[in-house]
Amino acid sequence: MYRRGGGIEGPMAGRVLTQLLKGTDWGELDVLVLDLPPGTGDVQLTLCQDVELSGAVCVTTPSELAAVDARKGVAMFRKLGVPTLAANDENSDKDKDGVGPSLFGLTSSSVFRLPISTLANDANDAGAPLCLTR
Repeated sequence: MYRRGGGIEGPMAGRVLTQLLKGTDWGELDVLVLDLPPGTGDVQLTLCQDVELSGAVCVTTPSELAAVDARKGVAMFRKLGVPTLAANDENSDKDKDGVGPSLFGLTSSSVFRLPISTLANDANDAGAPLCLTR
């Protein structure tokens, strides 16, 4: 669907991505990295159905909402037969049920940390731009 703000979303975004991937001569590739946004999962679902994927890497932030999206994304890829090769775990220092490496159901060797500023994350969780929280 075309939004007034100029972006595309949902199934149309998936079709655009599929057209880009299949209609471009990429040459001989070892790896192609796609940075996919969180959301409804339409883009990821279309991608899994239209393109043969070797695996997925889940990168998330420490925010609670991001953890929810990450769980859903990993579960969807698993259900569609796409293995999660690795995932970052920014929630392991939190003492909450279901958060941490078990969030993704991966072995500890497949989970990595990607440090993110706690100030930036707290501002994100609060819905306030970091520059206005200081």
